[in-house]
Amino acid sequence: MGKLIRWTGGLACALCLIVLLAWGVSRALGPEHAHRQALERMQVPWDAPGSNAFDALWLMRYPVPEGELKAMTGRDMQRIHALPPATGGGHATDFASEAATRFADEFPGDDDLAMLCAPRDAASCLAKVASDVPAYEALVVRHGALLERHARLARHGHVRNRVPGRVDAPLPRFDTGRLALTRNALLFAKGEPGVALDATCRELDTWRRLGAQSDMLLASIAAITYSTDGNGVLLAAMLRDLPRDHALPASCTLALAPPRADSLSLCPAMRGEHAFTTGALRTMPQTWKEDASPLGRLLMPLLFNADKTVARMAMTPAHYCDADADSRRERDLPFDAVPSPAYGMVEFGCIDNAIGCILSSIAAPAYSGYQNRMLDHGERLRALATLVWLREQRDDTRPLAARIAARPAALKSPAREFGIGEDGRSLRIHNYESGPRGHWEIPLPDYLSEPVAD
Repeated sequence: MGKLIRWTGGLACALCLIVLLAWGVSRALGPEHAHRQALERMQVPWDAPGSNAFDALWLMRYPVPEGELKAMTGRDMQRIHALPPATGGGHATDFASEAATRFADEFPGDDDLAMLCAPRDAASCLAKVASDVPAYEALVVRHGALLERHARLARHGHVRNRVPGRVDAPLPRFDTGRLALTRNALLFAKGEPGVALDATCRELDTWRRLGAQSDMLLASIAAITYSTDGNGVLLAAMLRDLPRDHALPASCTLALAPPRADSLSLCPAMRGEHAFTTGALRTMPQTWKEDASPLGRLLMPLLFNADKTVARMAMTPAHYCDADADSRRERDLPFDAVPSPAYGMVEFGCIDNAIGCILSSIAAPAYSGYQNRMLDHGERLRALATLVWLREQRDDTRPLAARIAARPAALKSPAREFGIGEDGRSLRIHNYESGPRGHWEIPLPDYLSEPVAD
């Protein structure tokens, strides 16, 4: 029995030594080579065009003089950075800007927000506004100053995030896009179609540009939603109700230019998201130290390595920035088949970073579908441009399907066709992004429609 006990004890000690040795080797080796390569890809500097719209978005709700926006936003960011790490309910989630102490908050209240059109309901926006023009006129007048500040977004070329990376970080809101969308519908309902078309195309162009040039995933997705889902659908609804010979303003030519593949890249947003996540991960040990039990505080440094986790988490977003991703965007191919990195917990590198490996596994699927949404956005721009092109083919009497097939090559996807809706009164495209609807539609004017016989 004594021999068995000594043998068992020796075996246990040997196993402990092996585990400790493996832990030490794993910690000493640092991030794996593939993870380091992905991290390098995520850290490539971004040459953003034009000026940054972030400050205008951050302080949009307050009437801050334009000359003070950058400095005041900078002071806000310094205060957020200086807040203690998030614990429990967090600190920065309840952050109030310096502007709140000096200026009135001019953001629409709940009643006014309920009146506004939303991008997903843009097809019914004209009817909604036309049902009570006086009420919507009063709404627009109440928020005239806010609309003027919103219009300044058109001057900027990109959105670069300035918020420090932390799990409880406050972010700007994009709701003023709804206010502008509603104002544009009101202009049309009041009998000012030329002004309404111009305002709608300028909004579409602004959001299209900012969506393509942003290192904030939230900003990119909000911007493309306001661009094609919002103002794009509204533009199509306006054209449905206008005669064929009503000329479009020059702003629509710019707004509906065929998209380039690089303008549909999610790479800048993925790099920004990874940088933001990195900041949050770096604060984890301090947060854990404040929140965890004594055992948790003991295990944290043994089971979490920030450097390895940051590099490991770069694997998924790095797929959006490689040559294969560029090729798929050029060919308008969905990203469902893009391989995801293996996040098995049996990896040697997880011995000293079990927590980081778990976090990586959780975060890996979080971004699936966003690149497909960008590709759908590009196809929607081509569909809108096709609608405008069809209006101009006044002497072409061929069936609508034949005219669509004859559209310019720049308006065609290399991989998918779009066609006519089931009722013959809309253009329809197939969505790559998975969701409740497998397609996206814009209405056709009567002079282009080919109603299907019952």
